[in-house]
Amino acid sequence: MAGRKNRIKVTDMRGNKPWLKSRQRSRVAVVVRSKRTFLILCEGQTEADYFLAFSNERIAVTAHDLGCAGKSLVDCALQYRDDGSFDEVWCVYDLDYSRGNVKAQANKQVSLISYNIFNLPRQITKSGQVFEVIYDGAGRKLAQIDLQGNRKDYLAGLELNNGSFESLYHPQGRAAYSNGSWSYQYVLQDHLGNTRAVFKNAVGGGVIIQ
Repeated sequence: MAGRKNRIKVTDMRGNKPWLKSRQRSRVAVVVRSKRTFLILCEGQTEADYFLAFSNERIAVTAHDLGCAGKSLVDCALQYRDDGSFDEVWCVYDLDYSRGNVKAQANKQVSLISYNIFNLPRQITKSGQVFEVIYDGAGRKLAQIDLQGNRKDYLAGLELNNGSFESLYHPQGRAAYSNGSWSYQYVLQDHLGNTRAVFKNAVGGGVIIQ
């Protein structure tokens, strides 16, 4: 984000001219995204008013209105629905300010991410399970191991699950092998190369799976 440090409170990125609202100096603690909104909440303001950009309108909401009095911002990050109500947690990121890393992601049940000296995820705690990630000297991911001894190996586009072949990756997606048959999955990317959707072949057309 450009501009003076800790100046931006919230911005609606859907328009060509996003609006900004200045606020007192504070670190960004939580980022909440949905298909229609982009909301930045700042730490240390559990009783303050927050502003949500939605349908090109500014809507002021207090922590009390959210039922968040006395709670952390992570607990208060809620999705704004079309009917105007606040519902389930959609996407919450807990950030490491010193290195810019995501430490947790609530919507994917990731409660803790630890990083190595190269700033790569070293240990991931997800849904109560702990996964260790192994890299080579160039930072390429080689394997992922959980505490029960289950292991996934990543070898030049091949993915092995406990020693058994699972999938083969290629520029258009991957071929997944299960129960003696192949399933071909393809990715749709934006102009920056980010994956926007994953789909597979099906009778009558493709089916989005992610």
